[in-house]
Amino acid sequence: VCGATGNVFNFVENFLGVSFLEAVKIVADRIGEDFTIRENKEDIKNKKYYDIMNLSMMLYENNLRTAQGEEAKEYLHKRGITDEIIKDFSIGLSLKDPDMLYKLLSKKGISKADMSALGLIAEGENGIYDLFRNRIMFPLKSPSGKVNGYSARIYNAESNSKYINTRETILFKKRENLFNYHLAAPAARQAK
Repeated sequence: VCGATGNVFNFVENFLGVSFLEAVKIVADRIGEDFTIRENKEDIKNKKYYDIMNLSMMLYENNLRTAQGEEAKEYLHKRGITDEIIKDFSIGLSLKDPDMLYKLLSKKGISKADMSALGLIAEGENGIYDLFRNRIMFPLKSPSGKVNGYSARIYNAESNSKYINTRETILFKKRENLFNYHLAAPAARQAK
């Protein structure tokens, strides 16, 4: 009736806005067939790093939901960023504590070398410190939707740097990332 053509996989792909392989997986699950999508080799190789970045994102998201995050949340609301947008984009907050993330990740058995390789910490005269402090955190994600870096914005103080972005790391390659690609790609495919 609508003029669309194709098969069941194309229908699921277009209707749900997912990739072809995801559509095949959905259909296979629906009819009880086993179909496993193999992860990208880079994603498999870097799994431990993606897990570390995911932990950091969860901490930042939680911080924004605490009493200490109220001022940052008000700032976002004044800028037209709703709670729904905050959730959809996994926006978080790094607190003033100079080594909160370092302490949390250390307790989880994550090495200083791994944290440093991901651009999360640095070491100075006063010891190890989190690179992102007292900033609203915008996670940057790979084309497959895994957190690979951050753009962090100052919100309540003067600073020489309004934004601090993740440097090039094992996971984050600036030239290979487009903000929100993992969410925009299905919609772009659907709109052709």
